[in-house]
Amino acid sequence: MKVSLSWLGVFLILAFLLYFILYGSHVYETFQNEKPLIKEGYTSSQTRSDLNITQCPAGSTSYINNVGITLCCNGTVLNGKCSEKPICSLSETTSTAPTCTEYMEAYLEQKGAGRCPKAMPYYFESADGTTTGCTSGKRKKDGTGPFGPEGPIESRDNCAKTSNFCRIYPQKVDDEGKLNSCSNQILLESTVCFNNPSANASVTKSLVVNGNETAPATVECSYKDAKSNIYTCSTNSSMERYESSILPSGTTLATWKAGSSTWDPLYKLKFCSILEQYQINKTLSFPDLETVKVYNN
Repeated sequence: MKVSLSWLGVFLILAFLLYFILYGSHVYETFQNEKPLIKEGYTSSQTRSDLNITQCPAGSTSYINNVGITLCCNGTVLNGKCSEKPICSLSETTSTAPTCTEYMEAYLEQKGAGRCPKAMPYYFESADGTTTGCTSGKRKKDGTGPFGPEGPIESRDNCAKTSNFCRIYPQKVDDEGKLNSCSNQILLESTVCFNNPSANASVTKSLVVNGNETAPATVECSYKDAKSNIYTCSTNSSMERYESSILPSGTTLATWKAGSSTWDPLYKLKFCSILEQYQINKTLSFPDLETVKVYNN
């Protein structure tokens, strides 16, 4: 039986229509999986406008999917598809991936949790992860450092007392010794100098460098009473940390603390717990300083 050319034409048209229906369905399904989100998103409680990520995070690869969205893949990319779930989008937020700005904001917040002072809550991290810290101000657009003059952070580290950022050091000696250490800033921030200061008194606190920043810093407290008399001391906990770093070989911290009743009275007055009793509350006399314990345990 011969098939007329008209029927052959109808068959070809139907075949093309079926193909485009199936292809359109595939594209629609892909688009649904990657469609932009307006209300939903990958947000951070510290989301601000200081970040603007325009490149994929380190270690990931950018690719464009079937509907033209630029995504970042931590796995391998083949034919516009990531072997794993994409980590973020350089276009708009999709149902499967946040924007890379949202991703980085959440990543930095998670990394900085518990490591940043309350006064400097915004964590930053260099691209290679070797330089990290926290700032109270804006970060660079890529989140790799505090926003400020160009140049390496190290060139501005000496401005610790007036700076709006601190550093997180990997080495214990730097972490405890440097004034711009985030750990030391947290210590300073959380310090309560005296238990019962007078309402008319002025109390200030600061970090004091020791051993040219090679020994742990101490927290110094200054008490100015109503008569403008000023008394200074160091907190017991910071003194304990400092002294433990310089104890002679064979002497344990427990042994050092156990012998605190025999220390020189003037040395005892360096400790805030003793100074408060002697100069502020007046519950200790000078003879009492001969036998009082600085540490009870």
